[in-house]
Amino acid sequence: NIEDISEVGIICDIIPDHVNFVPKIETLKGVLNLKNIFKGGGVKHTMLDTEDLYTDIGNDVELFLNLKDRVRKSCEKYNVKKLVRNTELNY
Repeated sequence: NIEDISEVGIICDIIPDHVNFVPKIETLKGVLNLKNIFKGGGVKHTMLDTEDLYTDIGNDVELFLNLKDRVRKSCEKYNVKKLVRNTELNY
């Protein structure tokens, strides 16, 4: 679970260059910090844990749909590929 750019920097500093870091976004805070997480350019892929996000925001359907759209737009803007599980449709 990644919520802040400092977490990305720490992890990217310790993993080998041939390994891609894939931050998993699970919380409202993580979604709201996507711009900072992505703008450094070190993140090429991300994964949204929709079930954890939905729980984190108190099962608010409208907010959940808006946040999923925000993730999609952020990924497009920063050219970050979204990875999805086989059970997750319309991410």
